[in-house]
Amino acid sequence: MKSERLLFISFALALFPLLNSQLSTAFAQGSLTPPGPPAPTMLTLSQIEPRTPISSVPYTITNSGSYYLASNLNLTVNTNAITIVTNEVTLDLNGFTISTSVFRGGGDGILLNGGNTDITIFNGHITGGNFQYLGSGITYNGASPVTVHVFNVTVTECIANGIYLGTNSSTLVEACALQGINVYGIEAGIIMHSQAQSGNTAIIANYTASDCVGTSVSGEGVLVNGTANNCYGSSYSSIGLNANNANNCYGTSTTADGLNVTTALNCYGYSNSGLAGLYAATANNCFGYNTSPSGYGLYAENVAISCYGNDTASGAVGLYANIANSCDGTSTTYNYHYNMPP
Repeated sequence: MKSERLLFISFALALFPLLNSQLSTAFAQGSLTPPGPPAPTMLTLSQIEPRTPISSVPYTITNSGSYYLASNLNLTVNTNAITIVTNEVTLDLNGFTISTSVFRGGGDGILLNGGNTDITIFNGHITGGNFQYLGSGITYNGASPVTVHVFNVTVTECIANGIYLGTNSSTLVEACALQGINVYGIEAGIIMHSQAQSGNTAIIANYTASDCVGTSVSGEGVLVNGTANNCYGSSYSSIGLNANNANNCYGTSTTADGLNVTTALNCYGYSNSGLAGLYAATANNCFGYNTSPSGYGLYAENVAISCYGNDTASGAVGLYANIANSCDGTSTTYNYHYNMPP
């Protein structure tokens, strides 16, 4: 027993240097001197909100970047509320309102000052108040802007224009509502899901207008150099809806053509004038209605297919077409059914 104990002690003494070297390596300590002061762990304000607040007007944006309104802003001097003189700017109105209390000052809500590119303006309100103290809501000076997007903005009570961006193909206005505009309502290359009421032409789109409503006193309700889709245009003293092509559109006028287009598909036009409720070079599945004794319900300069025209006045013509197929025209005096050229 004693010999076994001595043998174990001898083995342990022989093994101790090896274990000691491994333990010293495993539990080695580094320098106890701190590497430096503690670094901040919280995000900076610019990291949380990497945008520039606008807290008062007038304000000029001279640097590219993102800006937002910090509150409702009222203009008290005769100038523009916000002027953008650079490119690549995003302006979030943040649900707030730009207004003015300068009597007939004529300053604009937002002015793009000459050929701006890559501009986005959205989510807020611009108003001239009950007495139309603003010139225009959103407009430009000098060269027409390009790549401009305006959406979810309301504009009311302006002496001049509502949202006026020129007719470049890359200018887009969508989901905007305007009322009480003296001159032009919305002008852009493309206009979508918007409504405007103005003294002159309410909706002016150089390429397409979709799902829009325009009502005017002296100009066209909707004017589209390209195609109008699902639009309504109304005017007191000019064409209700005037477009190159119209699909599923409705135009009314008191003193001119209700709807005047080159090609009409599934459209309706109404007029109370010596012109036509619906006037088209080619009309397909359309309805024209008139109440004037010297007008036409539907007038197709070339071809009418599956159309109906009605004029309720005595001696008027319900439908006229150079070539008509499967069409009807009625008035108090004449009733025609067309299945071939007249």
